[in-house]
Amino acid sequence: TLIIENEDFNTLELDGNTFYTAIYDEKLLVSSSSDLLMDRIENSRNAPVAKALNTLYGAANSEASATIICRVSPESPVSTALLEKPDPNLQSKLAQWMSYDLHTGQDRLALNGISLSGEDSTSILQLFRNTAPLTHQTPRLSPSDAVATLSFTFDSHPEFVENQIPFLKNPAALDSVFNTVEEVGFMYLPKDVAVVLQTYGTENINAYLEEQREGVSDYQGKEIIALKEPGFLNVQFYPLVQDIEANYYTMLENAFVFARSQNILQGIIRNYNTQRSYAGQSFYTGITASLADESHVLFTATASGIKNVLDDHLSRNILRDFNRIKSGDFTYAAQVIADDNFYHTNLVVQKNVKEARANTATALFNVQLDDEVRSAPQFVTNHRTRQKEIVVQDQSNVLYLISNKGKILWKKDVGGPIQGKIHQVDLYKNGRLQLAFTTDSQFLVMDRNGKIVEPFSKKYPGGNLNPLAVFDYENNRNYRLVVTQGSKVFMYNNKGSIVDGFTYKEAPSPILMAPEHFRVGNRDYLIFALEDGTLEILNRVGKTRIPVSEKIDFSGNPVFLYNNQFTVSDKNGKLYQINTRGELKTTRLNMNEYHGLDATSKSLATMNDNTITIKGRRKNLELGVYTAPRIFYIYDTIYVSVTDLQSQQVYMYYSNARSLPGFPVYGGSAVDLADMDNDRKLEMVTRDQEESLVVYRLN
Repeated sequence: TLIIENEDFNTLELDGNTFYTAIYDEKLLVSSSSDLLMDRIENSRNAPVAKALNTLYGAANSEASATIICRVSPESPVSTALLEKPDPNLQSKLAQWMSYDLHTGQDRLALNGISLSGEDSTSILQLFRNTAPLTHQTPRLSPSDAVATLSFTFDSHPEFVENQIPFLKNPAALDSVFNTVEEVGFMYLPKDVAVVLQTYGTENINAYLEEQREGVSDYQGKEIIALKEPGFLNVQFYPLVQDIEANYYTMLENAFVFARSQNILQGIIRNYNTQRSYAGQSFYTGITASLADESHVLFTATASGIKNVLDDHLSRNILRDFNRIKSGDFTYAAQVIADDNFYHTNLVVQKNVKEARANTATALFNVQLDDEVRSAPQFVTNHRTRQKEIVVQDQSNVLYLISNKGKILWKKDVGGPIQGKIHQVDLYKNGRLQLAFTTDSQFLVMDRNGKIVEPFSKKYPGGNLNPLAVFDYENNRNYRLVVTQGSKVFMYNNKGSIVDGFTYKEAPSPILMAPEHFRVGNRDYLIFALEDGTLEILNRVGKTRIPVSEKIDFSGNPVFLYNNQFTVSDKNGKLYQINTRGELKTTRLNMNEYHGLDATSKSLATMNDNTITIKGRRKNLELGVYTAPRIFYIYDTIYVSVTDLQSQQVYMYYSNARSLPGFPVYGGSAVDLADMDNDRKLEMVTRDQEESLVVYRLN
């Protein structure tokens, strides 16, 4: 206890800091300065109180946990404590006074209040004087991987322009073609930013931008247009827009979206087409539930988004305290609604609701090829890392090997279109894997560096090869590599020599597809489907193991081993099943000639017109042109995919025919699915545009 000039003071020591307290007018006053406290007591009766302070104190909510009222100026203790480098223009940028009522909860902190600016203030908030707030569209157009959005709305562009004039050096530079703009927004991506102009009419702006057009490309049905002069947004919408390079733009509904690069816009378009938006994320819907539907300013951010702001502006001490909390568990929002020289303000920090994680697809990267994609991309194993890489061929017959980061490792012209699947083999039994496949007229094996493994560069005059078949009877890497051409059968061993003991050198009729090998019990079965309707079921040496007397008008789908029965369909949609005793059973599935079929030992999936059936469960899709279904069994879970080649939509289902959340996604080919980097999260690869691939992660 201290006595200073006949006044009693108490001192408090807290973390090395001294505070002074006094009782005055039945209130406890606390200050870091005894002089300030003494001055307040001595002059309380005579000192005038600022009108703004009286106004704000009168408007405070007495039921709030606390009310914070502060005058905003660069030299104020609040500014110097919070900001790393107080901005001398801070007062004019924000407001003159701010007042916030503090509301706390277990998972939420909210500051609700008002800000004041004088009549002659050049606060940015003055830009919205005499305009009405609108519902913000930027979050809805932003991609799901955005880390923050900031948007400004106004119902009258002429009023906005009038309010702009005090900020501009050359007001005459403003162009009236933008008079239909009613929102200026920013999409903050992990490493970039895009700008949105939301309009209620696009004609004049389109004409203006057409004069600046320098080039155009198409991406997923949207034009991406290159511009000659990228700085016009910094003039037309200053001070909201500064230092933005609008090199490219695209249109989403009535919004113009500008960015520095095409890749940024491609990601935005991709998310838009698959309805994966920032506004659709649970953290966004959670934090905006308590905010007004319409406002002049809306800022929302994830933890990584808010850190970008804090790192640039807040003091090191505040950042240290901020980093002590698990900031990743929270979402942040700020909202401002302009009124007559004051502004309703809401600041919210809210803990994210923990949700059961479900598989959703997020685009990881795109890979641009030199020509149109020819084959469906597939994953192969890197024998050094045991992770996955991607192989794909383009229309120029160039084969690409692509890393799981999207880097093209090599590309090689293989002289013709690859037939069917690329196999991986370990010919030398040393753990190093090679790529084996047929083209229309060649049988090739290549090492991981794209070099031919001799003697596997075999040519077949006349071409017309089927896809390669690879048999490994005992799983000991003593391969049988089977090439079929018309009715001829060539079976090679690991050294590239013909296997003399295999007697089925030529079929009685041309072979329709790659032969299959199945093991049932301790017996091997080699299956050949012939053009004359014969289904040959042979043993290892090429002799008939099971005779099939009935002719089958094969549909073009492969032969599967399903429920320990050799299963195939015909063009009339009939399912044929032959057991190991040679007993044949048929089932009418009422499918058309072009149906798709896939099966594992216990699961059957069919695609007929627009109906997919998985283990007997039917699902009707939109009308389209669908690939055959493909079944994946990964980490004890069954996934089934089909792609609508007409609308370029990829669908993915569980074995109960329930769609994975987030699907369909954009894709133009059949897909491959794998754990690409061994983190137990799955990745999916498919064609994106005509000359590019896209890899999605299922989170």
